[in-house]
Amino acid sequence: MPDQPNTTPPPEPAPASEPPESAAAEGSDGSEPSRRHRVVVRERALFVLVIGLGFVFGGWLAGPGRHAVAVRRFLTPYLRDNPVAVYSVVVLLFLLWLAFIPGIDNLGQILVIVLLAGLAVVGVEVLRRRTAQEFPAQPNRS
Repeated sequence: MPDQPNTTPPPEPAPASEPPESAAAEGSDGSEPSRRHRVVVRERALFVLVIGLGFVFGGWLAGPGRHAVAVRRFLTPYLRDNPVAVYSVVVLLFLLWLAFIPGIDNLGQILVIVLLAGLAVVGVEVLRRRTAQEFPAQPNRS
């Protein structure tokens, strides 16, 4: 048999396409999280950071430091005599915080939000009572 040249063309390479969904979610080697997962983790971290800063500020404000006492003295007329305004500010800040948190996906997140709202109310009430005790109302001297 004489050698015949190969007349069939070589197979064409497959066109580059998007990786399957599961590979896109995990990354090319299955170890790196997808961009969506990184965004979710970043949002959750910011959520926890804001909560932590609120607790740190509340702890500082209730503490014995001279700056904290000065702030409580400044806030005394509002905390002692006008609780509606104080709780209105707390509700406004809480609603503003809720507007910027990531989407609520499950019951656990709702329970955490309700728990944090309860802790905010209890914390403000304790602060109000402590401030009223620390700086009692002065009798009117007419």
